[in-house]
Amino acid sequence: MIQNWFYILINNKINDSILVLFDDHSLEKITSIFKNKHNIHIYSSESFTNYSLINNSKGNKILIIDTLLNNILNLTNITTKLLLVPPLSNFYTNQNHYIDSLVFKEISIDINEDYLYWLKKDIPLDLINSSNINLLDFINKKVWFMKFILGDSFSITKDITINLQTSLQTDIEMLREHRVLTSRLAIIIYRIATLDINANITKIGRYIHEKTGTKSKTFNTKMMQSLSVNNSIIISNDLWNKNFKAYNLNINETDIAIRTEIACNLLSYNLINLTIEMIAKSTKLPISTINKLYSELD
Repeated sequence: MIQNWFYILINNKINDSILVLFDDHSLEKITSIFKNKHNIHIYSSESFTNYSLINNSKGNKILIIDTLLNNILNLTNITTKLLLVPPLSNFYTNQNHYIDSLVFKEISIDINEDYLYWLKKDIPLDLINSSNINLLDFINKKVWFMKFILGDSFSITKDITINLQTSLQTDIEMLREHRVLTSRLAIIIYRIATLDINANITKIGRYIHEKTGTKSKTFNTKMMQSLSVNNSIIISNDLWNKNFKAYNLNINETDIAIRTEIACNLLSYNLINLTIEMIAKSTKLPISTINKLYSELD
């Protein structure tokens, strides 16, 4: 993708991503190579805190990260995707080749694999519902990218308990197989997608409820078995026979509450020609539910 970036540059076009380099290889050297070449703006870690200047500026942009200052960066303010060149890339020993060569050809990228190359904001709900993205790879790749920018002290799991090597994969399988989203996986997906590594749990819970109509509930192994047709369940070892918080995405509680309220209103009219079967059909609620609501009327 570095070649793609320079292909666009050499052809006097504007990249839709910021090229991110690292200062371990000398700010002076990189600046001397890039200055006065095409339409390029170079920013340091310090100037990158002025996000409006960078987000609104025209032309191709290069950000040079000083690893000693990476903790001052706030990724939530970034509106442009970042193309990172890791410190060990051979780019740093051969910059002139990328600048002066005209042999590059633009490469097309599968939209479901763009996370392999760019660090950018995504929509959490899209990641939760998508079956086209390898969610484990997506999370691991983004964590890898973010560590480069924010430093080794960066942690996406600072206030939750999960083993990223084992439990994360099983939580993802629970989501795909049973449509049960553990609260800890929801937190990771939200922070990774929005690049808001400090997003608090309450904020994330509100987002999931707003988008799915479901609140987190206390789950356990028995409840998971009730969701399985053949009693075969997927559940992380560290959650087995324990209570844990999760969202049942099979049910839209907000939608059901609205339909229940409509059914109650219809029943309260006590219309002779309005049968329980008609109300059930209109509200798409089970007849047993309508009967129960009717029995509870004063």
